[in-house]
Amino acid sequence: MAIKRAVEIFFRRMFIRFTSTSTRTMMPAQQFKPSTATSSTFPQPPDPLSCCGSGCANCVWIQYADEISAYFDQPKVQPSNAHKILNKYKAVKEEMEKNVEDENLRSYLLMEIKAKLAKK
Repeated sequence: MAIKRAVEIFFRRMFIRFTSTSTRTMMPAQQFKPSTATSSTFPQPPDPLSCCGSGCANCVWIQYADEISAYFDQPKVQPSNAHKILNKYKAVKEEMEKNVEDENLRSYLLMEIKAKLAKK
């Protein structure tokens, strides 16, 4: 059973990534780019099993944070820059609290996302 789970995690990590519409696309992980298309709907979170849990640089949760960032950057009502960053961070944090079970991984990813949002 453990081998089956390890193979499943490896397969998901290397080949399956979710776009903002939650449709699966088969491609090597290094070719995956977060969708840059702006939409009026809030981006859907990735499948929790698509995260390998190792805190890698191209984590699906960091890519999801980029999609949320693009969503809040759309030219709707433009709040102040600090308010936009707070909204983005709160939205990502809520989704991660629901979907990322490992508290250490969640803390690491939130730290990375907060730093990334502060740079923008």
